[in-house]
Amino acid sequence: MSIEQAIPKKSRKIVIRVKEKTHFINIEEISYLHCDCYLTTVHTCIGEKITVARLLKYFEEDLLGEGFVRVNRNILINCKKVKSFERGGNRMITMDTKERLKASRRGLVKLKLVIDNQTDYFLP
Repeated sequence: MSIEQAIPKKSRKIVIRVKEKTHFINIEEISYLHCDCYLTTVHTCIGEKITVARLLKYFEEDLLGEGFVRVNRNILINCKKVKSFERGGNRMITMDTKERLKASRRGLVKLKLVIDNQTDYFLP
C-alpha cells in the first residue's frame, strides 16, 4: 500500500454564503445544482436546498473535475448520484433522491462519457 492510499483524502467542501449565514457543504453530499436566472439552488442528498445569488458557471468551474457534468443549460449534476437515465425522446435522469431531471442531447452524451470513465463497467 502506498503512502497516498494509507492517508485518507480530506473531503473537499464548497463554501456558500447566504446573507449572514455561511454553509460548508461536502462535495460528495451535493446531488445537483439548478440555476434559475441568477439564483442557483444547491440540492443535497439529504434533501437540503440552499439558494445563493450566483450563476451556475461560478460553481461549474470548481466542480467539473469532481465528477459533475452540466446536462443542460441550467442543471449541473453529480454523476456519482445518478441512479439511471433514459435515452431517446425523454432524456430524463433519475437521481438517488428519486428526482427526475431533463437533459439535453449533448448533456446526456457528456454524462455517459463521464460515467464510462468513472466506473469499471461499460454502457453499451
